[in-house]
Amino acid sequence: MIPGFCNLVSVRNRGAAFGFLNRSDIEWQFWLFLFATLAACAAILWLVRTMEETSHAYCIGLGCIFGGALGNGCDRLRLRAVVDFLDLYWKDWHWPAFNVADTAICIGAGLVALVVFLKPRKRLTKSWKCFFLQN
Repeated sequence: MIPGFCNLVSVRNRGAAFGFLNRSDIEWQFWLFLFATLAACAAILWLVRTMEETSHAYCIGLGCIFGGALGNGCDRLRLRAVVDFLDLYWKDWHWPAFNVADTAICIGAGLVALVVFLKPRKRLTKSWKCFFLQN
């Protein structure tokens, strides 16, 4: 795709991010990560439902995490593995293969962490407005 930097590959990842627990000889990791996806989505819906103040970055971050979790969850339900296809590398060093959903989750987690650490005294609960990015 980009010589010396990026390739398109096809990797089936039965584990979590960066190949954690990516083993074909165990079956329980499917159920663990499926439950984790459902729990994360439920927690995000609860956070959004109980918001009092809106923060665009917080809502975008939660949306990225939610969308990434759903994307990987659909792959996991359909294929019992997540399809990773981006391979970044520099010379002989390769970052573990990943996909767009993984990127969305990482960006979303970073945004949520920034909001939480920069505004620790504000409670973020009770408004559906954040879906429309209004104040």
